[in-house]
Amino acid sequence: MSLEQLDRCIGAFGHMASGWTATTGLDTMRSELERFYVGYPELPGATVEHIDAGVPAEQVAAPGVAADRMVLVLHGGGFSMGSARSHRSFAGFLSRACDAQIVTIDYRLVPEHPYPAALDDAVEAYRRLRNAGFKPGRIAVSGDSAGGGLALALLMRLRGAGEAQPGCAVLLSPWTDMRCRSDSYTRNAAIDPIASHDIGKAMGLGYVGPEGDLDDPLASPLIGDYRNLPPLFLQAGSREVFLDEPTTIGERVREAGGEATVDIWPGMIHQFQLHVGRLDEAEAAIGAVGRFVRHHTEG
Repeated sequence: MSLEQLDRCIGAFGHMASGWTATTGLDTMRSELERFYVGYPELPGATVEHIDAGVPAEQVAAPGVAADRMVLVLHGGGFSMGSARSHRSFAGFLSRACDAQIVTIDYRLVPEHPYPAALDDAVEAYRRLRNAGFKPGRIAVSGDSAGGGLALALLMRLRGAGEAQPGCAVLLSPWTDMRCRSDSYTRNAAIDPIASHDIGKAMGLGYVGPEGDLDDPLASPLIGDYRNLPPLFLQAGSREVFLDEPTTIGERVREAGGEATVDIWPGMIHQFQLHVGRLDEAEAAIGAVGRFVRHHTEG
């Protein structure tokens, strides 16, 4: 394990967020988080195009990747932060690993646009990719943290509407339960330097809004129906308070007769994959994601 690299990443993130208090404005937090990840190295030669996917989006492609394979990325940030720009570095490395085009959408954020606005945007973006000529079997959906839960909800929404689902989905450090009920919230509380039970509960309430239902299975897809979903790849670090969610999802998918691969990285933190370019394990983890996506999007 690259302990020195990991410590630098944790320290840099902690320094960025150290000034955030209960009175810090959300616009300030959003801009500081974006600036933090904008400082990460981008893949040499990757191209970036601003597109309309129903909402603003970025299409990122590493040199020479397949033009007919697509990964739709739903960024993390507790549904209130994050952007296509914050995930541009990650998208370039993901493009290379998956041999695919990447589209990261700027879905609508809370509190301005509570649930189901983000899910509606994800559905619209997927439909636009279909209308642009991408075959379902050549599309993968990927999401990290809140985006991982959003990706899972997207699959369930498409299935419920009778629409063709993507070839596979990748859930990175997924947060899928707005009530934060898993034992790992307590078990890993002292070793997770990024997230906590209190943060999760507050963001969950913010996501559904004052009139919302925390137990809506498309807001908290951990409690949803796992039948007839495409193959899932669930990846997380062992230090996360969210750790039990990907393992539970994997079990429920397999119980429902589906395919799920659970990939837990010892010593890693929440969303460690976003530190690609500065953390060796992040690049290796994205490599594992790429192998899964390429295998399941060959049709």
